[in-house]
Amino acid sequence: MKTIKRNAVFLSLLVLMLAVSNIAISQEALPGSQPVNVEGDWIISSQNEDGRVSTKTIQVKQNGNQLSGHFKGPNQSGSLTGTMHGNHIFFRTNTRNVLRFRGIVNGDTMSGTIMFRGQPSSWRAWRPGGE
Repeated sequence: MKTIKRNAVFLSLLVLMLAVSNIAISQEALPGSQPVNVEGDWIISSQNEDGRVSTKTIQVKQNGNQLSGHFKGPNQSGSLTGTMHGNHIFFRTNTRNVLRFRGIVNGDTMSGTIMFRGQPSSWRAWRPGGE
């Protein structure tokens, strides 16, 4: 009977310790949960639907994980809006032909997929002087 009580006490303490440690772990920031800082000027290179490579620029403002700014391409320009989640970026242009960029930020570079008229293509970007 004493062994059963000791085991019950031990099991209760173990459950309590696990519960407390889970609370502490859940309050810590998860790796990559803080958005990477992408504020500033970027140069983007992407392949057009006709196979030619074009250069575009973006000026990004960042407030937490919310992005805003300006896009300028060879044929159109306008504002942009988007989000950051860790090092994952998504933004779209508010232009005549909407472009949707999705990718990964790695320091002063980023790359991913651009959607234009339903067709995907690859893109890469860098900060001026950062490549």
